[in-house]
Amino acid sequence: MSGKYGHGLALTPQAEALTEAFLRLDGEEALRLLLAQHGQGRSLDDIETATLEPALIKVGELWLRGRVDDYWFNEFTTLAYSVERQFRVTIAMMGEGK
Repeated sequence: MSGKYGHGLALTPQAEALTEAFLRLDGEEALRLLLAQHGQGRSLDDIETATLEPALIKVGELWLRGRVDDYWFNEFTTLAYSVERQFRVTIAMMGEGK
């Protein structure tokens, strides 16, 4: 099934919104989107498998197809790591997690 960005993985609306935030290198929006899902009662595992992982895979596919350059992809990688870390720390501080 094709997604908005070409061949490959079709994204849920949440994963698509996260992908869009990552493509803009908007870490604040990416973190907000993840935390909003948690606030809606979704588990950490569900958010990771249904939203975060597909968005990361989609951006990786774009890089492999040459639709984003190496410099941008390096910036994205740093941002994605930071967003995921902030998300996990925030959830842990809320007394929830794993």
